[in-house]
Amino acid sequence: MIDSGKLHYKTRKPYMKPDVIVDYTQNMRLVDKSDYMLSGIECVRKSTKWYQKIFFHLVDISMLNAYNAWLVSRCDPTKHKPFFREFVYEVVYQLLAKYGRVTSTQKGRKISTERPDRIQEAEYMSRHYPKYTETKPGTSRRYSVNCKVCALKEPTVRTRVSVICNECQVGLCIGDCWRNYHTKKNI
Repeated sequence: MIDSGKLHYKTRKPYMKPDVIVDYTQNMRLVDKSDYMLSGIECVRKSTKWYQKIFFHLVDISMLNAYNAWLVSRCDPTKHKPFFREFVYEVVYQLLAKYGRVTSTQKGRKISTERPDRIQEAEYMSRHYPKYTETKPGTSRRYSVNCKVCALKEPTVRTRVSVICNECQVGLCIGDCWRNYHTKKNI
């Protein structure tokens, strides 16, 4: 038992706690902060199996570790540091630009050669990338727009996003909506 550093409000005697509890409370703050930072960009979905959840959580943790290592090695403390979400988008964009290519989503079916401009192979990677909407004047919040694919699926449900395609200038959810819009001829 060790002193917790707090006093009882009436008796003014120090609270005694087991050292395991004090150690857990002090070190748990870092885990809570990492969970908070990951909550905005998590890859995990409800429908995935347990082993897929573990894999995607490890991808998320490795991305957070890469962001922290990048901040320590490259970031100037006097300047504004980029947000974690912006770092992740930049990494994804660079990976898509280097290794990505458009493929058919159905097995055994070839993509038509008469594809719209938004789904051309080589040009797609260099021009169609996600970018944030403009920041509202006087605040740190960004303008939000409706997701085009979600609006076509369910016109009564409104899905607001702050990411748009740089070339198409339409709002899209990152993930399935982005992929469907840029790879399918008929959405």
